[in-house]
Amino acid sequence: MTEGLTPVAAFEDRFREMLDGDTYENAAARIGISRASVGAYATGTRSPKRPVLMAMAHAYHVNPLWLLGYDVPKYKEVPASGGDLSDMQKQLMARITTLSDDEVRAVRAIVDQVLSLREGKPDQAPPESD
Repeated sequence: MTEGLTPVAAFEDRFREMLDGDTYENAAARIGISRASVGAYATGTRSPKRPVLMAMAHAYHVNPLWLLGYDVPKYKEVPASGGDLSDMQKQLMARITTLSDDEVRAVRAIVDQVLSLREGKPDQAPPESD
């Protein structure tokens, strides 16, 4: 899976970047591990096994290979129609890919409402096209 990939960073550096100021307590709750484990991963005294690595990547919506320090995109690439996506849009798209169909429909309804408000038509959301 990592053949041909170049490691460019240490796991603990990527782990701390992934946390982006999140507390160890909150990170532990999001990932499903102990606060002590979060501290050990952040300082490099411990390396995660695959299931924990995947839980970390899923909880923070990052590419597990990026988290391991490889030279790959931080977020899952999402094809963009009409141009490239900003980093914030990529983060949002990566998170959306983890949602259930019902959750995606709820997010879509919110986005439709925001767009209709922006267009000055608060009572007219675009029709569903599924």
